[in-house]
Amino acid sequence: MLYNLMNDRIFTSIFNDSKNKNVTARFLSDFLGLDYEYLKDNMKIKVRKRPIEIYSNPYVEFDLYVSLPDMVINVEANNRKRNEKSFAYAGKSYYENYDSKKEKVKKKVIQLNLNNYEKRDKEIEEIVPKDSVNTKYLQNFVIYEYFLPAIKELCYDEADEKTKKIISWSVILLEKDINKVEKEVMKVLTKEDVPGFIEKMRKLCEEEKAEEFWENYHANVDNINHIIKTEKELSKKEGIAIGEEKGIKKGIREGINEGKKLGKEEGISEGKAIGLREGINKERIGIIKNMLNEKLPIEKIMLYSGLSQKEVLNIKNSIINERIVTVSDEKENEIFAI
Repeated sequence: MLYNLMNDRIFTSIFNDSKNKNVTARFLSDFLGLDYEYLKDNMKIKVRKRPIEIYSNPYVEFDLYVSLPDMVINVEANNRKRNEKSFAYAGKSYYENYDSKKEKVKKKVIQLNLNNYEKRDKEIEEIVPKDSVNTKYLQNFVIYEYFLPAIKELCYDEADEKTKKIISWSVILLEKDINKVEKEVMKVLTKEDVPGFIEKMRKLCEEEKAEEFWENYHANVDNINHIIKTEKELSKKEGIAIGEEKGIKKGIREGINEGKKLGKEEGISEGKAIGLREGINKERIGIIKNMLNEKLPIEKIMLYSGLSQKEVLNIKNSIINERIVTVSDEKENEIFAI
């Protein structure tokens, strides 16, 4: 075979398939020591992004996510050392099941990491978060690390029954020789489940089918990436255009409002200034008229007011004219009275 089951896309296509529910239940039962019948009857496989179909674009957030009445199980197939993503997913699973009001998790959270690399002197590791005094930091939360290459090399004949099953699964997950895989599948699955499992593996992993599958997959991914990139660029341009248009309109509105405000303020100021000047002039003219009525010499009025002789004479003439108009009005009234 060209690929093994540790390939993310192949792993998810096999174990997220509801038609393979018996296989997934057996797989989890053997690795975690859980009751097979309980798993088969109660587990719900939750595909996070879109359905997994052979020869489609099988992208999911988790490799395998199973929900049960009392627990959730997240499985990650890791081909790289120190895969922080697995721990991030474990934390996310815990957070999603945490009840902040009761300050406890609703369900037990199990993170199962299947690692395609070795760790010195260890085949299986159980990680329980603890504080500095070795007390459990989180309740109902555990991470299991399985180092498959090391498990695969264990002596099958000397192992106990549980370990034998894990050794068989390690071979199934890592091996590219379909004959060796089929031999191990016979040890862990029922006769009814073996044919469908092997057939699906052949479709996904053998050279001719796998090449066709991955060509389609990569073409789909490239196409999707191109669409996303194009949409982002178009959205960016559209966003800039809308922003500019809104900015211009807003600027115009603000400019008009600011202009009105400034115009109003300037008008008020100018009006006040004009009114003040007119008031002062009226008061000044009134004082000069009083001086003229008191028959003060024009030279003194010029000295006191700072006006020129011509300006003082103009005011004097205006007084004479006002008197003439007043007298004329009085005479006219007398004629109409007769």
